[in-house]
Amino acid sequence: MSEARIRILPPETARKIAAGEVVDRPAAVVRELLDNAIDSGAREISVELEGGGLERIRVADDGSGMNGPDLAACTQPHATSKLFSIDDLETLSTLGFRGEALGSIAAVSRLTVASAVEGSGGNRLSAGPDREPVVEPFAARRGTVVEAADLFAELPARRRFMKRPASEAALCRQVLLDKALPFHELGFRYLVDGRLALRLPPATRVERVVACLAAGEEPSLFEDLVFSGSGFSGRVVTAGPTRWRNDRRAMAVFANRRRIQEYGLVQALDWAFEGFLPGGAHPFAALLLDIDPALVDFNIHPAKREARFRDLDSVRRAVVRAVQDRLRSGLEPGRAAFAPGTAARAPGALQPGFDAFAAAGRAGPSRDAAGPAAFFRPAPAPGERASWDRLADFVREKREAAYGAAGSAGTEGSTEGAPSDGDGRGDGDPPPFRYIGRALGVFLAFELDGELWLLDQHAAHERVLFDRLEAEPPVVQELLVPFELPVSDEAEDAYLSEVAAELGAAGWRVAKEGGTWLLTALPAGLASADAASLLELLGRRPDPRQIGREARATTACRAAVKDGDELDPAAARELIALALALPVPRCPHGRPVAARFRKEDLFRLVERLV
Repeated sequence: MSEARIRILPPETARKIAAGEVVDRPAAVVRELLDNAIDSGAREISVELEGGGLERIRVADDGSGMNGPDLAACTQPHATSKLFSIDDLETLSTLGFRGEALGSIAAVSRLTVASAVEGSGGNRLSAGPDREPVVEPFAARRGTVVEAADLFAELPARRRFMKRPASEAALCRQVLLDKALPFHELGFRYLVDGRLALRLPPATRVERVVACLAAGEEPSLFEDLVFSGSGFSGRVVTAGPTRWRNDRRAMAVFANRRRIQEYGLVQALDWAFEGFLPGGAHPFAALLLDIDPALVDFNIHPAKREARFRDLDSVRRAVVRAVQDRLRSGLEPGRAAFAPGTAARAPGALQPGFDAFAAAGRAGPSRDAAGPAAFFRPAPAPGERASWDRLADFVREKREAAYGAAGSAGTEGSTEGAPSDGDGRGDGDPPPFRYIGRALGVFLAFELDGELWLLDQHAAHERVLFDRLEAEPPVVQELLVPFELPVSDEAEDAYLSEVAAELGAAGWRVAKEGGTWLLTALPAGLASADAASLLELLGRRPDPRQIGREARATTACRAAVKDGDELDPAAARELIALALALPVPRCPHGRPVAARFRKEDLFRLVERLV
């Protein structure tokens, strides 16, 4: 008879393996102890590390504390003060619920817990991997102090895979920030090898978000936006388009004050800023969601980093709507119009704020027009042409020069309609700005209210055209020779079938004939040579829900004046006047259309002290 190969592990070995699911590095110890401290009702919490947490971790709080029997039970398997029955999982309101985690910590370190409740003398628990827990009287103040020393000392294989002490300390610091951000009313201290490395006193929600997510930024640039829905409510604290990064490190999602990894909600924040940030840019934004525990399951990850939502789409829609409503409403006049670039931008870069450019336009006396009144219009009768048709004339002439008269079908007449004369004013109004001239083949320079402005002529015209396309369906022109759209597989064929209607509504008509997809019509104002731009758009495979917007942005980009095009003064003034009336002073791809420089800013750039 062969020897049995399946055996039952000794209890201590099993405990150490199970502990590894919860405690895999010092940061996990800090995470679990902070959960316990916050759940205890603490107002001040201190975290101390030595040797990156491998030598010692100490977490002290002034919470409710534990009595002697609590200490004796807290290291037992599945010990918890948070749950009493399986039904409690449906109404979770605490951070920790899988157990106090002290048993797991004791399995991989020398654990000491000193604690006292109000009116008692206190007790101390000592436990470790190879020793039974011992509780003895100990003089202690109300609250709890937990120390975990020599982490993984008896598990050398695991300890070898730890990072350098400085790296482990950095991971612990991030855990502290993740816990502190949603609990802005609590105070936190973080000490490393006896040195105070971080102090977070109680603060407002915005101040705490900035301290944890955007250290060094000015809290006054951030806003606290509110959203709600059936069974949930929440806030998005964001700097809007005034601050951004090339990565998502300044974005965070919290559900019931737990930081979670939920790509759907991170994506919702990115979508909300669509058209307000440049391509590849991501906002500074913290999403703080409060949701009925019955609508979310946190019990799907050992470290509680993930959650499963019953109706995630409703939350995403509410987040997007709240952010976009605020972005489109603009900020009140008086906010900073530009600010120094973040680490994601070149030092000293300047940019307009939420609404500085639009506010400047609304302040002008001739801004009562609600934006451009036409995209491409029929030519007016002889004698009816006004000076504000100069930009349309310029576009038509450039098209005819590039493609011939047939290639500019639909571009006759004015492209825009915020009337102004050659001085950038309405009839009888004084000029709101003084046009200076062109700069570097890209910018139109003008002076407004004692400030110097540089307008990106392509981005500004692109936004003017895009807004017009958003307001009304475009005029469409049939192609004499349809343009073939190559399809390489069934997935591409299905994608084109899904987006064909939206493309058609945006003026790009596509049809399938005999197994071949053809582009049969373009928005008026584009040339047949622009048909290839649809291939570029489809190659990016945008979300079908966004394809209409992307197609209109492509139309506007192709039809707008280009960098290097030399606008005459009348057309330049017209474009400036139209741009000043824009409700959203950013191109459809999110780039600001202008930058402004105050006199004192220019003095500072040339080191002139006046």
